[in-house]
Amino acid sequence: MGYHWPGNVREMINVIEYGFVLCTEGEILSNQLPAGLSGKTSSLGRKRRIAPQADVAEERRRLVEALTATDGNKSEAAKMLGISRVTLWKRLKAHDIQVDKQIRRR
Repeated sequence: MGYHWPGNVREMINVIEYGFVLCTEGEILSNQLPAGLSGKTSSLGRKRRIAPQADVAEERRRLVEALTATDGNKSEAAKMLGISRVTLWKRLKAHDIQVDKQIRRR
C-alpha cells in the first residue's frame, strides 16, 4: 500500500504478472512479488530472478490447461489466466507451445 508506483499502471500489471508466475496457490503472497516493492533489496540486486524448474513446469501446465479448456482459443485462454493476449503469446513462445490439434479438445 505504501509503494509509490513510479511506473504507474504498466508497472503494476508487470508486478501482478510476475506474482502470477511465482504463485503456486490461489493467492499471490508478498514473498512472490519483486523485492523492491517492500523497500527490501534482493541479494540478486536488480537482476531478474530465475524461476526454479518447478515454477517453469507449473506455468507450462497452466498454459496448456487454459488452452485445452478453451479449445485452443488464445483470447479466451488469456482471459482465463488473467493476462493479455500479448503476454500469453510471449509465454507460449517461451515454452515453445504450439496451439494445434494436440491442444484442442477432441
